[in-house]
Amino acid sequence: MDSAELVALKGKRSTAQASFTKRAKKLFLTEDLLEKRVLIDEIRALGVDFGKFHDTGLEYVDALGEVEGEDEKSSREVAHVEEKMATCLATYTETLQLAKETLWNKFAYVDLKLYADGAEEKCAEMENIEVKELPEEDFQVLSEGLLERIKMLELKVLEWESLVSGAKIALYKQQLYKLVNRLHD
Repeated sequence: MDSAELVALKGKRSTAQASFTKRAKKLFLTEDLLEKRVLIDEIRALGVDFGKFHDTGLEYVDALGEVEGEDEKSSREVAHVEEKMATCLATYTETLQLAKETLWNKFAYVDLKLYADGAEEKCAEMENIEVKELPEEDFQVLSEGLLERIKMLELKVLEWESLVSGAKIALYKQQLYKLVNRLHD
């Protein structure tokens, strides 16, 4: 690898790092102010920017390893790049956690609770009805309403599952499982 290619890789890595750092700082400072869709988009974009930075960093480190005759300088540069990569990984992890926490507190919790409470309420209503006292058609309508609410809760759980902490969504997955079992009983 010649020095021009190495300089180009270094520039590519630096540009990717600058882009990632800028996005992370912006998200860190504005995450409370963002609307749901914008926050989700920013979380995804942060991941993309981090991935680009990480990939270009590894590419640059590999290229430095191929350089002959500049062992001392190359090894210092490799150590510097690896240090930057570790720092950016910590920033990514911290920013992602903060953004996911905000997403949970502002949007996911309210959304999931609304659907879970609705399904739970409908299920309790169904359990309190004497089947013999109700015409079959009315019972069928109530059953379909419960099934629809359970399906809506399931869709919401799936929607939020990849966006927030798995531990936070576990309660709603468990509630969904119990509702499905109660439906079939």
